Amino acid sequence: MRDLHSLKGLGWILGIPKRELLALIDELESYYRPFEVCRPGKPPRAIDRPVGKLKEVQKRVRKKFLANSPLDEGVRACVKGGSTYNNADVHCNQKNFVRVDVKNCYPSMTSTMAFRTFQSIGFGPKTASVLTKLSTRLGHLPQGAPTSDMIANLILRPVDHRVREICRDLDLERGRCMDDICVSGENGTRQALELIVAAIRDIGLAVRHKKTKHAGPQAAHITTGYTTNGPWGPKVVKTKVQEIRTSVYQLICAHLNGEDIGHRLPSIRGSLGYLRRTNAGAVRRLERQLDAAGIQWRGRLTTADRTTVFKIRNQ
Repeated sequence: MRDLHSLKGLGWILGIPKRELLALIDELESYYRPFEVCRPGKPPRAIDRPVGKLKEVQKRVRKKFLANSPLDEGVRACVKGGSTYNNADVHCNQKNFVRVDVKNCYPSMTSTMAFRTFQSIGFGPKTASVLTKLSTRLGHLPQGAPTSDMIANLILRPVDHRVREICRDLDLERGRCMDDICVSGENGTRQALELIVAAIRDIGLAVRHKKTKHAGPQAAHITTGYTTNGPWGPKVVKTKVQEIRTSVYQLICAHLNGEDIGHRLPSIRGSLGYLRRTNAGAVRRLERQLDAAGIQWRGRLTTADRTTVFKIRNQ
């Protein structure tokens, strides 16, 4: 894309007049409907959830300016053809395994990082500033916004490039699902772990030490809810299966108590889709329970919903 400096031109490409974009910026907070998602045995997760005109503008920003930005081939989240399953499949039957997790991914990705990212893909200061305001909330990337996943992917591009070099030099497999970076292979994984942590810190982010691990041949190799130790393909870990069952039970109880469950349905749909590939029988049983409770749970996931589901599942 050619450098874009004109706010009028920005509005023309988005199909929204300049004055409407600026007016939207003045009332951004009124277009967010934050809520919390309960997770069994874990603290609730805050979701920002943009709505109305703001969400529509964010969708257009993603489609027009972000969706086709080049990314490393190891990126397997929120990209065409990518999935948590495909990411895990790369690491099956490897001797050693390393997982590095970016700490508080979206909350740690600041407006300054987003602004620099927009500049790096061809926007001038004025247009980059407007796009940053439209796609951040309270100084960071909002969880659940259509733009957040691709901005995060672009912010992490320097890390992806460094990981590619590390894996090429050490003959390792690699993959990244949003803030979850994994490498595996015969040897060199401990060295790779130190280098990847350094690469993350170099761009101003931190790692979550609780989820940053090195696993040898006798330990469980777990990434995005799958175990990858054997040659038979990724398997959903038992704790994740139980979490999904619990979530479905809680949803049904909430529905029978007359609570509004609409905002929770995307998470349930995504979780069932996630489980279906390896546990089809369990999914069919859960679907029958939802149908018996009269819950209209079937529907199409939006890009923002998929991102939300991934983050909820991966925490």
